Amino acid sequence: QSLNDWCAADKGFNTFKNIFLFDLTKPFFRCIVNAHTNRKRGEYIMEMYERIKDLRKNHLKLSQEAFGGRLGVSRSVINNIERNALARPDQKLSLIKLICKEFSVNEDWLLNGNDPMFVESDTFSLDEFVKQRGATDLELQIVKTYFDLDPDIRGILVDHFRKGLASAIIENPAMTVPDTPDELEAQCPPVDVGDISGTDAG
Repeated sequence: QSLNDWCAADKGFNTFKNIFLFDLTKPFFRCIVNAHTNRKRGEYIMEMYERIKDLRKNHLKLSQEAFGGRLGVSRSVINNIERNALARPDQKLSLIKLICKEFSVNEDWLLNGNDPMFVESDTFSLDEFVKQRGATDLELQIVKTYFDLDPDIRGILVDHFRKGLASAIIENPAMTVPDTPDELEAQCPPVDVGDISGTDAG
C-alpha cells in the first residue's frame, strides 16, 4: 500500500496532509507519516531526535559540546534538538543535512530509521572512518604520521606504549574514568533494572 493510498484511507490524517500540503516524496515528510503509521500499529521506533542522541552518544562517542562544535552550533542547540525542543524548527532541516554530511550518516536512517546508519562506500577512506568516530583534524594527522613510520619502528612503539599503559593503569585505575559526566554516560549507559520493589535486599 502506497503512502498516498494509506493517507486516503485515513480520513483524519488525509485532512492534516492536505492542510499542510505535504509532499510525501520528501524524506522529511515521509518521516512524519512513518511515525504516525508505527503508532497506529502499536510498534515503537525511535523518533528522529532520539536517533540523533543515540548516534552522538553510542556511536560517535561525543559529548553534546563536541558534537555541536563539529556542526558549528552550541551545546544548548544539541541539547534542545535531542529533547525535541528546538526553539527554531527551521534549524532542524539544516542540522540534519550537516549531521549527514559531517559524519557520513545515511539521511534515510536519520529521518526514518531505515538501515544502514552510515553511508556505505565501495572503498575504504581513513579520513571518513575517523571522522565518523568524532576524530579531530589533529588526531587524523597523528594517525597518518604514525603510518608513515617504518613498520619495525611502529612495532617498537606499540610494544612500548602497551607496556607503559598497562603499568600506569595498574598504579592508578582512576585514569580510565572519563573526565565529564557526558563522556561517562556515553561509555557506560544507564541500565534500566525495572521495578525492583518488593525485592528482599537482605
